[in-house]
Amino acid sequence: MRFYESGSDIWFGDFNDDDCFRIEKSKIYQLVKTYGIKSVEFILSRLAVDSQADDNKILFIEAKKSLQKQDYIDIAQKFMDSLQLSSAISLGIHKKRTVLPKNIDCFFKQGGQIIFILVVQNCEKAKTQQLKNMEEAIKRQLLKDRKIWKFIVRAINKETAKSENLIHLF
Repeated sequence: MRFYESGSDIWFGDFNDDDCFRIEKSKIYQLVKTYGIKSVEFILSRLAVDSQADDNKILFIEAKKSLQKQDYIDIAQKFMDSLQLSSAISLGIHKKRTVLPKNIDCFFKQGGQIIFILVVQNCEKAKTQQLKNMEEAIKRQLLKDRKIWKFIVRAINKETAKSENLIHLF
């Protein structure tokens, strides 16, 4: 699976269908977004080959074309709303409306590391301090949630996203 996110002008993929959930396009999100619930672009599972739950990862990916100082509040809400909504789906609360891809549901049953990743399109290496500042602002905004969920927050540019196989290369 690969797809284009017009808001960030980025092609994402190639991902296995069992590993990628386009939460922003899901039926349940379309129903709940009218209540102020926000979502990231997609969720991606990276399950360990040897089934060690400690090595399992789930990535919540948000993408932006560029950064504004005040974006961190909105981005933090997208991360937490997406974590809560996907957890609720995995628990079967919305089973009539949405089913998670196999490996993402497996992550919620086995556990592992949760990672929130902000990918910024127009942020070259010269602006890495801007990414670090945004990452720190999101971490501060989510301090209580980080204590409960123990997730990692990262803000990366397009080049780093390419090196981590998040962005589709033509």
